[in-house]
Amino acid sequence: GLNGISHRFHQHFRARPSHPATPRPVLLNTWEAVYFDHQLDTLTQLADRAARIGVERFVLDDGWFHGRRHDGAGLGDWWVDPDVWPDGLTPLIDHVTNLGMSFGLWVEPEMVNPDSDLYRAHPDWALTTPGYEPVLGRNQLVLDLSRPEVVEYLHQQLVQLLANNNIAYLKWDMNRELCQPSHQGRASVRAQVQALYRLLDELRRQFPAVEIESCASGGGRIDAEILARTDRFWTSDCNDALDRQRIQRGASHLFPPELMGAHIGPPTSHTTGRTHTLAFRAATALFGHLGLEWNLLTCSEAELDQLSAIVATHKRFRPLLHGGTVHRLDHAD
Repeated sequence: GLNGISHRFHQHFRARPSHPATPRPVLLNTWEAVYFDHQLDTLTQLADRAARIGVERFVLDDGWFHGRRHDGAGLGDWWVDPDVWPDGLTPLIDHVTNLGMSFGLWVEPEMVNPDSDLYRAHPDWALTTPGYEPVLGRNQLVLDLSRPEVVEYLHQQLVQLLANNNIAYLKWDMNRELCQPSHQGRASVRAQVQALYRLLDELRRQFPAVEIESCASGGGRIDAEILARTDRFWTSDCNDALDRQRIQRGASHLFPPELMGAHIGPPTSHTTGRTHTLAFRAATALFGHLGLEWNLLTCSEAELDQLSAIVATHKRFRPLLHGGTVHRLDHAD
């Protein structure tokens, strides 16, 4: 049956030499907490509260790089924006690590905004097809990774970022579909994906301690081949706990829970507008790679105490949750 098939997939993935060998750190992602509003004081206070409730990894999401004050500009310019971070990311990273947490960072290397220094210098680097109007998605285009110079540029930018900052984790996003992908008159999806694999392989070789999350507008790139180069999936950009019940159940047929990011969001979901109790949100997220995506500065003392208990419970059962055999019970509800 499905449970038996699922057990074999889980055993297969857990037997890989690259399968994460250490406990999956409870993380806090800043996206639904601050979005593009990056202010050092706010983020350090958020880190303080995260550490207080037992969070082990603090992930700074979109908005830290050159020109990125909204989702219409900046992709491709992968250096820290001095207007927002005059002293670089070091003050925040030092604060986070001094609290005993590791630091993670969001990137979307395969993409470019037309409003970026990179695109203005190299419009020919976009993945477009002659004779067709380029199709924007989320104000962005895809870079043509079939071009060696594009991959080399991305490699240099990421190496500089990782070499100069104490970064333990990259959330590697890809927020739009490929459209009319061709290179020199030939379909190029295969070459595009293989180039991505080579880039990830080289970064993993140079920075073996850095973990990478596969995210593609949420769960758009969850497969075994990308997993050979990454350490977890962001299961979905929909963080509504009710939707997540179905999403996580489906994904767990193939992949064991420790590979699936599962976050406790705010009381009212930012994607659906539905409101759920903390107990239901926590119970839904408890079984996966637990995280929080919530502005903890808005939490009451009682909520913080509840979150501390929830995180402690997850850590207590983490060896079982992330190493045991998963059974799904058939039920009408």
